[in-house]
Amino acid sequence: MDKKLVVYKLRKVLRKLYEGYPTHSYFGYIEKDMEFKEAIKVLEEDGIIKNTGNFQGKEFYRLTSEGLKLVEQ
Repeated sequence: MDKKLVVYKLRKVLRKLYEGYPTHSYFGYIEKDMEFKEAIKVLEEDGIIKNTGNFQGKEFYRLTSEGLKLVEQ
C-alpha cells in the first residue's frame, strides 16, 4: 500500500476522533489492512490514541491528551 494513502487514512481517523472528543470512540474496518494496523499500533505505543475495548471483534480507540495536541496543531 502507498505510504501516502496510509497517512491520509490516519489523518482522517484522527480528525474523526477529534470531532467527537471526548465521547467518540473509533472502530473500523480499515484495521484489516496490515500497514494501517501497524500504524495504529505505533500511534497507540506513542500515546496518541488508546484502545478502549473490543466489541464483536472490532477494536475501539479514543484520542489521548497527546493526540489532542497533535490534531490541534
